Amino acid sequence: MTPKLHTHVGILTYLLVCFALVFAAVSCKPPDKDVDLSSVNVNPRFENDPPDVGDVTIQELKDNKDGNVLFVADFGKTLGNEQFHAVMLGDEKIVLRDDGKKGDEKAGDGKFSIIFKEDINEMTKFVDEARRTLASRKELVSFDGRSMVRTPTETLLRDDFRIFAEGKPFKLSPIFSVLCFPPATVDKQKSLMVTAPAVVEDTLRTFNPCNNKGNPNGAWAFPKLITEMANTASTSVSPSDFLKKWLESWLNDVTVNADIITKRTQISNIINTWSTLSNGTFDVKFAPFKLIAIVNRVDLRGSVGYGFKNPGEGRFVFTAINCNNGTPSVFGTPAPFMVIFEYGLPFKTCSSLRAYAKQWSDLSTMTLGNATYNAALEAITNHFALANTSASKPNGSSLNQVRTNEFAFGFATNTWELREFNIDSTTHLLKNVTVKQEPQVRFNKQHTAEVPADVATMANFVNTNTADVEANTYSIPEIEAGKNFLAGKAHTLNPSTYHWNGDTIAGPEFITSDKARFNLSLNTCSGCHGGEANTGNFMHVAPGGPTGVPAFLSGFLKGNPPLSAGGFVVTDRAQRPVAPGEAREFNDLERRKLDLESFVHCTCTPRFRPFDLVRALKVKPLRMTH
Repeated sequence: MTPKLHTHVGILTYLLVCFALVFAAVSCKPPDKDVDLSSVNVNPRFENDPPDVGDVTIQELKDNKDGNVLFVADFGKTLGNEQFHAVMLGDEKIVLRDDGKKGDEKAGDGKFSIIFKEDINEMTKFVDEARRTLASRKELVSFDGRSMVRTPTETLLRDDFRIFAEGKPFKLSPIFSVLCFPPATVDKQKSLMVTAPAVVEDTLRTFNPCNNKGNPNGAWAFPKLITEMANTASTSVSPSDFLKKWLESWLNDVTVNADIITKRTQISNIINTWSTLSNGTFDVKFAPFKLIAIVNRVDLRGSVGYGFKNPGEGRFVFTAINCNNGTPSVFGTPAPFMVIFEYGLPFKTCSSLRAYAKQWSDLSTMTLGNATYNAALEAITNHFALANTSASKPNGSSLNQVRTNEFAFGFATNTWELREFNIDSTTHLLKNVTVKQEPQVRFNKQHTAEVPADVATMANFVNTNTADVEANTYSIPEIEAGKNFLAGKAHTLNPSTYHWNGDTIAGPEFITSDKARFNLSLNTCSGCHGGEANTGNFMHVAPGGPTGVPAFLSGFLKGNPPLSAGGFVVTDRAQRPVAPGEAREFNDLERRKLDLESFVHCTCTPRFRPFDLVRALKVKPLRMTH
C-alpha cells in the first residue's frame, strides 16, 4: 500500500469511528423527560396582585397528540425568569409554560403556552352565540375600578373568529374576557344591599332596645353579633366588657402610626343611653344600636385563580339610636354615628365560594322579607357571623374590621371622621388601627392641616408609582420617604367637594397623571365619602328614620335613575383636565350585580378552558376598602 493510500484509509477509518461513536451517543441518549407539572404551585402573592398579561391568542392545531387548541399569553417581563405559571380554573390547576416545549415556541420570551383538547364545533357555536348577544346591544357596560366604562359593541365585533378555523393565531379581544352572558337574575335589593324594614327589623332576628321588643339573640341583633365576636368561652371576655371598653376607648386620644386620633368625649351620650336602658348593668342586650343594612361584598374577593386568603366579605351596617319613652330616634346632631361590622368569608375553594355566592343570587327569586327569604338570608350570614367560623383569627371570629363613620361628635370642628378597628389577638378587644389607602391629612393640599413638604411627598409617591396607581394595584404604605404616611383616621371636610390633590400647577407638589390623582382620591375613605363620589351627606348608606323606612343610598351606589343600570355622573373634583372637567359615571350596585352574576354563572365550572382561562388571567381585584 502506498503511503498516500495508507493516509486516506486512516482518515476514513477515523471518520467512521467518530461517526459510530456519535451515533451511539445519540441513539443511546434517553429521551428528555417532561417536567412534572403537578409540582408547579400557584403563587398566592398573585391573589390580590395578579401579574399583568398582554395579548392572548388561540390557534387551532392539527394532528397534535397533546390537543387541538394552542393558548398563548404574553406576560412580557412580569413573571421574571419563571418557566411555568400555575392558575386555578375552578378547582382544577392549569400550568402554562415558557420552556420551549409542548407547544411553547421559544423558552424565556415571556409568552406562556398550554395546549387544550376542546370541541372546536361547540366552541365556535359558543362564540357565535355570544356575538349575537352582543350585537343585540348598543354598548357593553364594564367597570374600571369603580368607574363605568361604556364600550360600543360594534368595536367588540370587528375581530373575525373565522381565522381561528383557518389555523391562524386569533387574538382574544376584550369580548372574550366577558364571554359569559348569564341571564340577568340578580335583584340588587334582595341579593346585594338589603335594607327592607321587613328584613332589618325582623323581630325574630333583630332587637329594639328602646321598647324591649324583638329577639336579642336573633341572628342579626347587635347584642348577638357582639356576643359572637367576644366569644367568651374562648377568650373569657364578656360581651358587655367587649363593647363597653371599645366605646370607652373613644374618651381618650389614641395614636396610630404617629397619627393622633383626638378623643370624642361626646360618645358618653351613647354610653349613658346604654346605662339607662340597662339600669346601670350594661347588659349588652340594651346596647343602643339599630340594624339598617345587610350587605353582600363577594365583589371584594381577590383573584380566585391564585387563592382564597381574601374571598370577600359580608357586612352589617348599624346606626346608634336614642330612646324617648320607648321610641327610638337616630342618634347624632347633625348626622348619625354609623358602625359597620365587616367579616371575611371563611371559604377556601372556588366551589365552596361559588355555592355561597349562589345562595345570595338565589335570594332574588324569593319574596323580599317573607319568612322563607329571611330564613335563607340568616343561613347566609351564619357562614361568617357566628363564633369559631374562622379558628385562626382573633377570638375565632371571621371579623376583618369594624369601621365607624360619624359627624355626630364633630360639629365643633366641622369634620366627618372615619375610624377602623381590629380585634387584638392578645387582649381580645377592639383596638384602633390604620385606615387603609388613606394618607394622613397633612399630605393633602385640600386639607386645612396640609404641610407643603408632606404634600410634595404624597405627590412624589403617586408620580413614582403612576402605573400602579392608575391600575389600582398599589397600597398606601405605613412609611413613605421616612415619614409616617398611612393615616390613623380619615377626615372629610365637605361631602360635595372634598378630594385629594397636590398643587394645581407644575412643581414638586403636582400630581402629573389625572387618572392617578382620581384613583388615589377615590380610594381614600375621605375622598369616597366626600367629593369624588359627591355623597352630599358623607354617607353611602344612611338611616332612613327610626323605624319603618329603608336606608337611603348614595348616587354612587344606586346609579341614576336609582337602582337602574344608569350612571350617577360626577365631574372631576380637581377639574382635571381644567376645561370642562372630566365627568365620571358611578353605579356600584350595578357593578356588584354584574360581578355576582358572572361569578355564579361563569366561574368554578369551566366550559371552554381557553375562554375561562383568559377571564381568569384578566381579573383585576378591586383593591379598595369601601
